Amino acid sequence: MAEPLFMRYIVDNVLLVTGLAAPVRLALPRLWDMKTGGILSRITGDVDTTTGLLQLAIVSPAVSVIRLVISVVVLMVLNWRLALTALAILPGIVLISFISA
Repeated sequence: MAEPLFMRYIVDNVLLVTGLAAPVRLALPRLWDMKTGGILSRITGDVDTTTGLLQLAIVSPAVSVIRLVISVVVLMVLNWRLALTALAILPGIVLISFISA
């Protein structure tokens, strides 16, 4: 479902917008010289790249947050004192991680 939506966006919001400068639009002369298979391959690659970026930006952090919540809940159920100790140490670990990265 991503490819038709991507193509609709490109055609409606990039190619047909007359107010955009030529460098902002897609490089149509370069695409004009390509064969149909090359254009399709290029678009498929671009969609795959966009999908990968969305997964990296949305799906992976969401899965990490869900894992963190489940871990905290399990720790709370097993031993609430241990859970509070682990959560008290967590901000320091995050700060060190941001400083060193």
